[in-house]
Parts: sequence; structure tokens; C-alpha cells
Amino acid sequence: MLVASRIEPDHGVLEHWFSREPIVTLDNRTAKEMLILGLDDLVVHFLLGIIHGERRSHGR
Repeated sequence: MLVASRIEPDHGVLEHWFSREPIVTLDNRTAKEMLILGLDDLVVHFLLGIIHGERRSHGR
């Protein structure tokens, strides 16, 4: 969530994204699902790609 907050500072929007928005490039799983599966490093990599301008926030 710390890395994601660099992209979206609004905590409510961030919570919604974390729990409910599937990430296309991560098999349409949410960040929360990835965390439960122990794959949070892939979410961090995804988010860093957005921060560094390597991908768009919608993962397409």
C-alpha cells in the first residue's frame, strides 16, 4: 500500500483499488488476492512500472 500511495494518495480510492480492481497484467487478480497468494512482489513490480512510466495505471 505504501508504494501504491505514491500513485494514489486518496486512502478510500486506494482501498477500493486494492480490494476490488482486477489488474489485467496479473491474471485479473486484485492486489489483495495477490497478497493472499504471497505474490505481493509482483504487485510492487507492477506499481513501480507505473511510477517509472513503463506502463499505464490500468495495466493495459
